[in-house]
Amino acid sequence: MFGMSNFVRPLLYALMALIWIGTRQRVSAGDAATSRTSQRFPKNEFESIKAKADTGQARAQYILSLCYLYGYGVGRDLPEMVKWCRKAADQGDSDAQTQLGSYYFAGAGVERDLGSAVKWWRQAADRNHASAQVLLGNFYASNAGPSGKPNLAEAVKWFRKAADLGNADGQCSMGDFSYSGAGVEKDVAAAVNWYRMAADQGHAQSQRSLARCYEAGIGLEKDLAASVRWLQKAADQGDYQALGALASRYFDGIGVEKDQLVAVKWWRKAAEQNLLPSQHNEAQYSLGGCYAKGRGVGKDYVEAYAWFTVAAAEGEWWTDAVNARNRIETEMLPAEIAEGRKRAKELRATVDAKVKAFSEANARALIEDAWKALGK
Repeated sequence: MFGMSNFVRPLLYALMALIWIGTRQRVSAGDAATSRTSQRFPKNEFESIKAKADTGQARAQYILSLCYLYGYGVGRDLPEMVKWCRKAADQGDSDAQTQLGSYYFAGAGVERDLGSAVKWWRQAADRNHASAQVLLGNFYASNAGPSGKPNLAEAVKWFRKAADLGNADGQCSMGDFSYSGAGVEKDVAAAVNWYRMAADQGHAQSQRSLARCYEAGIGLEKDLAASVRWLQKAADQGDYQALGALASRYFDGIGVEKDQLVAVKWWRKAAEQNLLPSQHNEAQYSLGGCYAKGRGVGKDYVEAYAWFTVAAAEGEWWTDAVNARNRIETEMLPAEIAEGRKRAKELRATVDAKVKAFSEANARALIEDAWKALGK
């Protein structure tokens, strides 16, 4: 019911393995353009990092590898990324060990090697690196292990270690496993407790899961208003599922006063995200429906056509989006259809630009914060 289907969605897992550390310093997509991290990373800063790395400083070597990964102060260079990350990992830098394991898992700059991925993750995990422990948990929860089958007991072991260190991802995973009874005794009350611990740290997925517990009365008393409050917290962080769920609550008036104008606002926020297109096309489809029927916005077939076209690109709602677009197309003039297609291209370009700014801001924040922590 909660978390990722079958515990790990392979594509999300691979992406998380490659960019796990980027989740530490999240900048909202809407703030990316104005964030303090929006300035170009200075060339002289890169040269200073390189000079420290050349002297053998492990932390500088790790930061340098990130510069090559994200292309800051230097051209993106995956072999150099791996080279410097390995130098730091060999000196025992647990962040570098975790990152190097992720490169081996994703086949980024090196040949894909799951054994090497686990080796480096375990070295970091044994040093109480919570993110490495979470990655090991995800690895064993998937079918990527040596047996080709999930090892849920091993997954729970590593998730619990991370959770006990206060890691919100580990706590959320323990919530998922406690709720399902997979690899651990089913305990709904414990699941709620794990979700709450992570949610109190600002973990959006746990906030969303806690909202669903309140909505259904699972492990605690049913409280629709509390459910909306937790959804709001997750939505404020840009969690796409929370954005869509919150829009639906306002649209239908569940746990909150019915307000289709507000529903459209939240659907638009969800629709304009595109970290993985298939995650957001339900919101894009819903927004198209609002324009097609004039709910919460003025009726506008051109805008509806555009959003249906964007939603039809991929994802589980693409068939509904295509059918909806075909229905309104019969009531549109050829010039309106052409305008709708043009508008769809504009929307896609806008979404892609926001995602690029969001990703670059997070990467730049990571490098700058690590560099400041090193003391330059």
